[in-house]
Amino acid sequence: MDWVDVLIGICLIILGLIWYKYQIQKTKKYYEDKSHGQLSTQPSQYIGILILVLGGIVMIYRAL
Repeated sequence: MDWVDVLIGICLIILGLIWYKYQIQKTKKYYEDKSHGQLSTQPSQYIGILILVLGGIVMIYRAL
């Protein structure tokens, strides 16, 4: 078991969850302000979050 990969995987997952929480708050603000032009960039942000979390899970899985 490679502990470095496990730690990096955990860090990626935590970073993805922090980014997800930030995006949720930002999306709520855009809905309240009714700035729908800003909401068009949201899907790419969520894809980035998904890549971070899945990358962390794969790193942990491969290390075990």
